[in-house]
Amino acid sequence: MRSFLYMFVALALASCGRGEPSEVTVELDKSTRVNGCNVWLRSVTIKPDSAWMAWACGVPESAPNWWGKGFEPPASTILEGDCVRLDQTYYCVKDINPENLSATLVATYKPLDSSYDHLRPIR
Repeated sequence: MRSFLYMFVALALASCGRGEPSEVTVELDKSTRVNGCNVWLRSVTIKPDSAWMAWACGVPESAPNWWGKGFEPPASTILEGDCVRLDQTYYCVKDINPENLSATLVATYKPLDSSYDHLRPIR
C-alpha cells in the first residue's frame, strides 16, 4: 500500500511539471514560445510603460518565420493589466520593464466552453 502511495505522488508531481508555465517573460526582438503560440515583443516604451507585441498561434516551431505562412501579424499596444488570448488561455500583462526591454505575461483565464463568452480564473 505504501509503494502505491509513493507511485501516486510521483505521478502527480511529474504531471504538474509538464504543463505550460503560468508566468513567462518575453524579451524585445526575440520570439518566445507561449502555450503553442509564438510571441514577439516589438518595442517597449516608458511613461506609460507600454509595449508593442505581436503573436501567432498554430505555428510549428520549425516554421521559417516566427509567424508561419502568409503575412506577419500586426503588433498591438499592451499595457500592464491587458490580456491577450494565446490559444486556449488568456495571458495578462503583469509587468512591463523598460530597463530590461521585456514584459511578463501570466496565465490568468481559461474559457468555460467553446464560445469564449465566459471565462474562469486560473488558480
